[in-house]
Amino acid sequence: MITRRQFLKLGVAAGATTFFPWGRSRTGTAFAMPSFLAEPGKVSGATKPLTPWVDALPMLPLAKAGSTTDPLTGSPADYYEMEAKQSSTWQFHRDLPPAPTWGYWQGSTGPGYLGPTIVAAKNKPVVLKMVNNLPVDPLYKNAYDNTIGMPMAANHYPNISRICVHLHGGFVAPQCDGHPESWYGPLQNGKALHGDDYRSLPGAPENGYVYSFSNRQPAGLLWYHDHSMYQTRLNPFSGLAAGYAIIDGDDTVVPGAGGLNIPKLPYDIALVLQDRTFNDDGSMFYPTASGVEDPGYPHPVWQPEYFGDTPIVNGKAYPVLDVEPRRYRLRFLNGSQGRFFRLALGLPMWIIGTEGGLLPAPVYADNFLMAPAERYDVIVDFAPFAGGVIPLVNGAPAPYPFGDMAVIPNIMQFRVKLALQGKDTTLPPEELKLPEFKPLLPVPKNAKERDIVLGERMMGENPTAAIINDLWFEEKGDDTPKLNDTEIWNWVNLTGDAHPMHTHLFMFQVIERVPFDVEKYTGDWDAWVAAGRKPSARPKPLEYATGSAIPAADDEIGMKDTVKAYPGYITRIVGKFDVPPGSAKSGHEGPEGYEYVYHCHILEHEDNDMMRPFTVVT
Repeated sequence: MITRRQFLKLGVAAGATTFFPWGRSRTGTAFAMPSFLAEPGKVSGATKPLTPWVDALPMLPLAKAGSTTDPLTGSPADYYEMEAKQSSTWQFHRDLPPAPTWGYWQGSTGPGYLGPTIVAAKNKPVVLKMVNNLPVDPLYKNAYDNTIGMPMAANHYPNISRICVHLHGGFVAPQCDGHPESWYGPLQNGKALHGDDYRSLPGAPENGYVYSFSNRQPAGLLWYHDHSMYQTRLNPFSGLAAGYAIIDGDDTVVPGAGGLNIPKLPYDIALVLQDRTFNDDGSMFYPTASGVEDPGYPHPVWQPEYFGDTPIVNGKAYPVLDVEPRRYRLRFLNGSQGRFFRLALGLPMWIIGTEGGLLPAPVYADNFLMAPAERYDVIVDFAPFAGGVIPLVNGAPAPYPFGDMAVIPNIMQFRVKLALQGKDTTLPPEELKLPEFKPLLPVPKNAKERDIVLGERMMGENPTAAIINDLWFEEKGDDTPKLNDTEIWNWVNLTGDAHPMHTHLFMFQVIERVPFDVEKYTGDWDAWVAAGRKPSARPKPLEYATGSAIPAADDEIGMKDTVKAYPGYITRIVGKFDVPPGSAKSGHEGPEGYEYVYHCHILEHEDNDMMRPFTVVT
């Protein structure tokens, strides 16, 4: 974690107009491919050396749908029963023994790590029953830190295998959103502990819940993952994450048929990118001590960020995929704890979609930058490379953008060795006419602007918490957008890290980024907080601008649920606040209304305490 003090020393905080760390590289820009290529033989970096390119890329299984009636709308719905459980059969690499992992299972369908992909039809609800059949003790029990978050808050959160599933990117009723305090534990003597905001639709067992997902949104790749309070950094790390694809007639997301002439199964490949460090016994290593030598440091275990030394894709280290000489559709999901990936293949890539579905038009890229939780929908053509080997490489530092940790350069390989099975009849991506896009821009003249300040709390040079608006998560919420209103949110980053900011409930569009004087604004902000937070005296970040606004990049023009908020910039987004049918009000986190959260998707930041509630009011 690059602290605010370190960031200011870099000299870019007062005039960030020359700092441009984001986006994709256009034709002719430099990206030093050769320096990222693996040397023949062993790749070091994990606890033991691993031989690259010997394990096949796993294909994530598809969940099988039953049928039911949606409890929220009374309409026909697809139905899934799943369980979270522990197994000891997953092997992350040929050179590593099988290791204990967590995963989502549907009966006997489940890889053991991650889970089966749910394929949903646009506008048809999905009803999900998820049961907690994990052992009482978490897989990383000794990595739990009951000191993080608001002082004394952790007394509400026992160190057991608590789970709570969130459909990331879903337009979901609040009672089904996977609020971090709606967790539930495994059975203990026939009973299960529940969080303060546990809510379930009818039919749930003691150690489970039933949720409904509306799917009233464009086709695209979502994902479901654990969201339990103060364990979010540990539960997806253990394996609780999986894909969720919405399909309709304009698109093909696995498996289905669509109206666009783009690659379909088996040429439509999901790639879940993560990074891990491994013990000699094959298990994943997660730190159990903060490493801070100051005896007064309040967190004995928590670390600001986790960066593994080994890349894994779909749960395998350095995998290889054999492909035909033809066009493929690659669905990238950054499922890492906190690592950004700047990805390149050494061949042209066409970005056709991100989190909220398809872009207005295909975007050419030599490489592109993915923050944690972002998804990129990319078409590549292997036809000119028959018989060759195409490496997927990464050039992003960690932490991003100013970190000095070693880059993980080698991710996986595509071997163009399979015979072409019939003529490739898909259109070249540059010729695709994507479905009509309905933008939120221009912004309505009466749109409210909401400033959200991303900061940190420090002890000397050591961060003790990542924080939003200088408030702990458990302090009552004051973000109350009105139902059906459109708002501009300004992410004001005072830290040295880029933060992938994720909003529950609503998709948004990126407007622009404005460089600002971090040092001057920080001084005025701190003084305003110390003086009691008088609303009329709150400093307005746009008045501290140091240069012209930079419009959203071409690959950010579509709808998104996660945005990169760069240090030294005010990142401006626009979104509309409506809720699906059957949404239930509550007053758990503030005034009565429809309660959701927003947060940084660097999981160690989210857990301590870069997350805040918001309530949509009527």
